[in-house]
Formats: sequence, structure tokens, C-alpha cells
Amino acid sequence: LVRDLLNLRSVAHDKNVPEYLPANIEISHSIKFSQSIIEIFRQTYNRFIHLILIYSTKIGVTLQNKDIRRYLGYIFIVNIVAILLFLLFGGFI
Repeated sequence: LVRDLLNLRSVAHDKNVPEYLPANIEISHSIKFSQSIIEIFRQTYNRFIHLILIYSTKIGVTLQNKDIRRYLGYIFIVNIVAILLFLLFGGFI
């Protein structure tokens, strides 16, 4: 994850990562000599958010298995376990 996030092979704008924050800022709007700078923080932020979305989608597909009933079953089981843990250990904390 960190290696993917800090992979700065091309400092130019990566076409595969959508811009959540504009990273490519134009400083000169000339037709012949347009100049722009790329903010590394914004580019890293965009890649980080993009990786979070990709991994959360993969986790969602794995948990749901494209069936909402299975996902709701996981939520129900986690809630029951949380309630049992609270009832068992809630008075000691």
C-alpha cells in the first residue's frame, strides 16, 4: 500500500487516477508556453483516496459476494457479538 502510494515513477499527471484535488495547477495560460506545476501532496492525496476506494470495493465484493443477504448476515453477527461482549465485560471496564 505504501509502495503504491509513494510510487512517483512519473511526476506528470497520472491518467488512471481521478483528481479529487486538482494536482496540476497552471501558472501560465499562454498558448505557446503554457506552464504548470504539479503539487506532490495533492497527487499523493489523490492516489491515497483512489487506493482506499479500490481496496474498500474489493473488500465489499469479498464480504458481500454480490449478495446483500450475506452482508446483512455479517452485520447481524457482529452486532450480536458486540452486545454479548458489552454484557459480559461492560461492568468491569
